[in-house]
Amino acid sequence: MDPNDGDNAVATASQAKLQFDLVWLASNPLTYVERKGPNSYVHSVHPLDLITEQRALAKTLTESGMKLRFKRDYATIERLSTNVILGCRVLHYTGHGIPSGLGFETDSGHMHLVRTETLRALIETGVKNGGVELVFVAACHSEPAGMAFVKAKVKHVIAVRVRERVQDEGASHFQNQFY
Repeated sequence: MDPNDGDNAVATASQAKLQFDLVWLASNPLTYVERKGPNSYVHSVHPLDLITEQRALAKTLTESGMKLRFKRDYATIERLSTNVILGCRVLHYTGHGIPSGLGFETDSGHMHLVRTETLRALIETGVKNGGVELVFVAACHSEPAGMAFVKAKVKHVIAVRVRERVQDEGASHFQNQFY
């Protein structure tokens, strides 16, 4: 698949053994819900510049000359699970992170915090199936999530220190140099 075309690869039951070299899961929820006692408060989430990051990643992958089976997808818990089961060598997550987990999306655009223990369990399935070898986490405060991936026996993990924030431009530059 050409990473520039913007289409997602679609897996059907007959393609169940399909493996991707790189799956990029991007999360850019519009809101998060804060619960305080019986009350709920909806807050906006700082938007990420995913379009620029996707273009830069696509350019880097194209210029590498490598033939990669690339897939980009929205970061929902269901899509994470599906991509891990289908198999991918590299899982790249871009989104918001907090020390206790990573922010995925719901179908309604809200942030769904996926705790580190859940991430570990999901990724462990992919590792056991001979899949996930590298997880790249482009998110603030993602060190605990990175440690969960290490505990799941992922061979290589890249994450951000727990007390650090990531700027879009810096994350994009680093990922392009890395790949």
